[in-house]
Amino acid sequence: KNVDFLDEMAYGHGDVDGDADVTVSDAVSILSYYAATAAGQSPSFTELQKQAADFNQDGMIAVEDAVKTLSLYAEHAAGIIDTVLLPATIDKIPASFRFMEVH
Repeated sequence: KNVDFLDEMAYGHGDVDGDADVTVSDAVSILSYYAATAAGQSPSFTELQKQAADFNQDGMIAVEDAVKTLSLYAEHAAGIIDTVLLPATIDKIPASFRFMEVH
């Protein structure tokens, strides 16, 4: 059970590789998935990766999801967000462990 819980926590919105960090490579993965799907191919994302890739949670993985992922990355890189706490993980973390600095 703990492993499943940690796996679910690792994949937040935009964090396709599950490393608990939203990066450019996550956005590239989302775009690659979208392009493959648009070309009629069947890309191989796990269900957790699909949930993470669908940043806006509209049920579709599209360019907009990659843009939102890049925006989150840019805000973190620019220091606008000191600590990236992925949106999908917030409700799963006990309140005593939640911390996020936003400027």
